[in-house]
Amino acid sequence: MKKKFKLFATIGSLALAVCMMTIGVLAASTVSLTVESTVSFSLSSVFASVEGKLDGTSKFTGKTYTGTVGTNAVAQNAFQVDTGSLDFGTVSYSETKTTAVYEFVITNDAAEGNVNYTITPPEMTTPYSIELTAGTATGTLNQETKTVTVKYTIKLNDFAESATSAADFDINLTYVAA
Repeated sequence: MKKKFKLFATIGSLALAVCMMTIGVLAASTVSLTVESTVSFSLSSVFASVEGKLDGTSKFTGKTYTGTVGTNAVAQNAFQVDTGSLDFGTVSYSETKTTAVYEFVITNDAAEGNVNYTITPPEMTTPYSIELTAGTATGTLNQETKTVTVKYTIKLNDFAESATSAADFDINLTYVAA
């Protein structure tokens, strides 16, 4: 009788271990994180280009044609999107893809004058841990330094729960006479 009890106890223990392992695998494979990323622009009499890249792939290119830049009267008065849209779309993270690199290339297209730029990254306060590698980027693009590249890396540190968040960047471009 003791041998039968030990046999059934062993079989039961093995079945329970397989059950717990299956539940653990299923739980680990269903955790997900997605981040929706958009870019908003604030422009003031600027003649400049902005290219947005995500993980090295160009997602949008925009040119500003607003106001009068130096002696160049500008005909159009809007932010023109050449290709794509003004958002990066949804970024899905996983245990093998824990980072997303956002890159902005800003170019001063004016024949004269400077362009002041400010890029404000998102404030990501979420139940999971995210690192943002750079803060607000500011500077001036003059005729000698016509282009700047600013990179932000968002890294997911914790896969404890599923979540969705927004990574919204704000770009402010202003013309400044030389």
